[in-house]
Amino acid sequence: MFSKTKTLVATIAALWTVAAPAATLPNTYSSLVILGDSLSDTGNIFAQSGGTFPPPPYFNGQFSNDAVWADQVGQDFSNAGRLSLNLAFGGQRP
Repeated sequence: MFSKTKTLVATIAALWTVAAPAATLPNTYSSLVILGDSLSDTGNIFAQSGGTFPPPPYFNGQFSNDAVWADQVGQDFSNAGRLSLNLAFGGQRP
């Protein structure tokens, strides 16, 4: 029984070692397009409404009290010289 466990652990370790370099491959995405609702809206509905919706105290016209994930990922793409386009609008329905 101990031998089977030892073999299993060794196999998992070997697979982990082989799979790890795949995570370090260079990113091949050239652009990012974000579609969504208020969880991804970085101020699009605020700009379209003339700055009236969502009402204060929301952060920078977003439906959040801080930057949303789309802000962070979009900034990473922009910093890398890649296109980032956010088409998310708060209140969208499927």
